[in-house]
Amino acid sequence: EELSAIQATAAKRTPYKILERAYDPGEFWRIAQVALHTGLREAKILEIDRSWIRQRDDGWWLILPPSRTRLKGTPREIPLNSVAHRALRPEVAAIEGPLFANWSADAFGHQWHRTCKAAKVQDLHFHDLRHTMASLALQAGVHPKVVQEQLGHSGIEITMDIYSHVPQSMKQDAADAAIWTGGDIT
Repeated sequence: EELSAIQATAAKRTPYKILERAYDPGEFWRIAQVALHTGLREAKILEIDRSWIRQRDDGWWLILPPSRTRLKGTPREIPLNSVAHRALRPEVAAIEGPLFANWSADAFGHQWHRTCKAAKVQDLHFHDLRHTMASLALQAGVHPKVVQEQLGHSGIEITMDIYSHVPQSMKQDAADAAIWTGGDIT
């Protein structure tokens, strides 16, 4: 509901310039979609280079080079669902370099806060999109190790400490899954 309000508000905005940089509201929403569907942090999204988007036999992937990952020497491979892939494939002709080159972290943060305020959405931080992605994945039954790798956490403990707020329905599913089917105990 909150994200729909932000999307609608962003769509109403017109492109504008500040200090010779052009800011496009459509591009703003694409950045939000990438966060929501990949779990990437804002700074990482803003530095995505077109060359990092690759098609493999099993779909589209975002391959972060080793120098851009916490575990130096190891590329981070993030699968792209159809929404994330569309968000990273702009309508404009492909030019080498950063995909969101017009946006600085300050400009994006300012625009995020302005858009949230205009949409009457309170206390929603851009980083919350990352948490939303992880929570939805875990609720859908995605293995925590997969979520950990997607988020780039160095260990499963970090992922589980942050996202251990398991909904009641998942607790009931765990209880139901643990039913012994060997017969009644009397």
